[in-house]
Amino acid sequence: GLMGSKALAEYISKNIKLDLMINMDMLGRLNDERSIIVSGVGTSPRFTDLVKSNTPTDFKLTMDSSGVGPTDHTSFYLQNYPVLSFFTGSHSDYHKPTDDADKLNYKGMEDIHAYIYKILEALENETSYPFEKTKVKSTKKIPKYKVTLGVMPDYADYGDGLHLDAVTEGRPADLAGLMEGDIVMKINDCEIKEVYSYMGCLATHQKGDTVIITYKRGNQVKTTNLTF
Repeated sequence: GLMGSKALAEYISKNIKLDLMINMDMLGRLNDERSIIVSGVGTSPRFTDLVKSNTPTDFKLTMDSSGVGPTDHTSFYLQNYPVLSFFTGSHSDYHKPTDDADKLNYKGMEDIHAYIYKILEALENETSYPFEKTKVKSTKKIPKYKVTLGVMPDYADYGDGLHLDAVTEGRPADLAGLMEGDIVMKINDCEIKEVYSYMGCLATHQKGDTVIITYKRGNQVKTTNLTF
């Protein structure tokens, strides 16, 4: 969880002068499309331009303005520090013994680190890093849910559905024919925009329920039956 970063951010806020926080989380699996997600670009006015202007032309960049996400930069954002978080996406080996060194993209990591270093060099030329609060995705408390699809979602907020980074073998999504790269748009009539609305849709179902999943694969919108 975020207990360690929460304690550190609280300590720093009281004892150490800090201008901003850079978070590098799961950068070892840069894919063939060279996709990278940079979150927190809305937490200081110049971040968006600096990130865009220093991104290599062969990187597929997705930016998320929010300072809140499922990793350690959130703790610093909540202490009013500007944050940038770099992430190459989830994968099916996450938190498993199979997540081993032979699966790392070492050249990709080198390229990402060079990219982040360029951004840091550009930040050195800034005289200040004013903090800005970002839009809260939802004011509603996400209800508890008892079922899942059995997928690893892409946590970036694309606004068009739940992007699947991985599908776990033998779980409901896999058995229903969903694949990595699919975009889940609806569970029955419950519309999904991103991971938060996905969790809200899950909360309305129980184990054993059969639902209709509407999803996008490539340019085609499809449906499939899925049993939790």
